[in-house]
Amino acid sequence: MPSNASSPLQEPNFSGSIDMNSTPRTLRKIAYGFQLDVNDIRAENNELKRKLADLENQQAGSKKKKSDVTEETDEEQDRNELVKNLAHKNVLMCWLWLRMGAKTFSQQVDPEYSPLDRFDNTKGKVQGELSDLLELLPPQLQSAECMASSWLRQCQFIEEMGVQRSNTAYRLRRQCGPSIFNCSAQDLALAIQRDKLFRERNGWLESAGSEGDGSGEYSTWDVALLHDDTYQGKFDRKSIFLNPILLRIFAVLVRGPSAVEAMLAGLPVVAKGETMATKLGLTRTTAGAIAGCAVLARWVVSPDGTLQSKGLISSINYQKLFDTYLKYLLTGLDTKKATVNKIFQVWDQAIFPATADTGLGAGCAGSNAEQDEAEAEVFADLADDETVE
Repeated sequence: MPSNASSPLQEPNFSGSIDMNSTPRTLRKIAYGFQLDVNDIRAENNELKRKLADLENQQAGSKKKKSDVTEETDEEQDRNELVKNLAHKNVLMCWLWLRMGAKTFSQQVDPEYSPLDRFDNTKGKVQGELSDLLELLPPQLQSAECMASSWLRQCQFIEEMGVQRSNTAYRLRRQCGPSIFNCSAQDLALAIQRDKLFRERNGWLESAGSEGDGSGEYSTWDVALLHDDTYQGKFDRKSIFLNPILLRIFAVLVRGPSAVEAMLAGLPVVAKGETMATKLGLTRTTAGAIAGCAVLARWVVSPDGTLQSKGLISSINYQKLFDTYLKYLLTGLDTKKATVNKIFQVWDQAIFPATADTGLGAGCAGSNAEQDEAEAEVFADLADDETVE
């Protein structure tokens, strides 16, 4: 379903200037636009303060005498680092948010749960998240007792998910956004500018009979940002999730900032030093990664300041979008739809070329028909060769 919103930023001939003839309505629009920019700056300032506080706490902690603190054993440190990495991996590859937060870990696994029912209701969605978490965790942490134990939460799994979302948001909008979206830093820095430049590409549909008052809604599927350059204004299963912008986003997140420059230059995406891909052992694209990048692309160019499950300004329900996109991809994989398999092939070839043949889209009918035929001819020719006595 589309996301409803009524935005006073939309005005066909609004230049943002003030003169003696400015109407009260125009002044309100300008004031509102400035307020959005203030909100953006305030959100970024708060994030920088949080990071500074974290650094100060780390420095203070490092200066404490051993007698003043309880030392962690090597085993505890390794376990804490493991769960931290798993939380980051969960955001990048599985779920941007867990709808029940830390309570997810204390939920009982439903023995009758079926992946086919995971999107039917809230219970099914939670069971789906729980199932993904169990797959994410190593065997020694998968028991019900371990999942519900306090140490898992004390390792700040949920907080670390928040850290990863925050880092992701900063990297995509502030650090690499201009290269990803082919725009200026100023275009992404101000909410009113993002809204002006990207609203239509982000799926905005003005309400019929709105008479230019700015009311309308964001479409779920009729979104140029989600399709490749063959997009004709309506959802197209042959081009959905194939916009190069989505691939650049994923490359930046798992291969580092230099990856987008390589992609723009038509060069292979290779890791330079340690990246999230090498650190977390990522070797193939997941449905959660594609759904997440689609949602992140829409958030980056929205008027919303901070990355939350629902946009405060746009009213876009990002978590609902994520669920919808994830359902589409998982359904397509389960039913072996060629267009969905192609999505995974394209992503794996771009981001994980060395292991693309083991990806979720590998091995589908007709995926490498020419290569398969050539290989069959080679082995048929080999069979005709004489046998050595």
